[in-house]
Amino acid sequence: MILLYLRLVAAALVVVMLAVTHIWTFYEGKASGKAAFDQALAEQSKKTIELERQARAKEQQLISEKQKAETQYVQAKRQAAAAATDAHSELDRLRHELAARSASASAADPTTGTRAASRAGLESELLGHCAQALTGMAAEADRLEALVVGLQAYVKNVCLAR
Repeated sequence: MILLYLRLVAAALVVVMLAVTHIWTFYEGKASGKAAFDQALAEQSKKTIELERQARAKEQQLISEKQKAETQYVQAKRQAAAAATDAHSELDRLRHELAARSASASAADPTTGTRAASRAGLESELLGHCAQALTGMAAEADRLEALVVGLQAYVKNVCLAR
């Protein structure tokens, strides 16, 4: 009977030792797995923060380029407006000059016929209309140039920079 009792105690000790070693291994593996998971999570967090920082830097660069393109567009528009104003003042000066010449020509020689006077008036009127048309065309060309330059700068510096 004692032999049976010793065998039972030995079997119980083996079971207890197996249980203790398995439990110890389980908790040790759990701690090791948790440490690996925590490390992977920390690395992923670092990568995410770095990617967000790079995205913010890229966004700031694009905003800066967009503002620069807008500034250049505004400057081009101002230059076009100044050119249009200069063209209109030149057109007004030309009209006054033509009117003065026409008046001085008819006042200087009253013996000229109505045909010559109407011919000079027709020339002056034709030249005035041509100058007005050219001024309008130049203003439109300046406006379109400013628009194209602004759009090209925006596309080059903002859209293609992405």
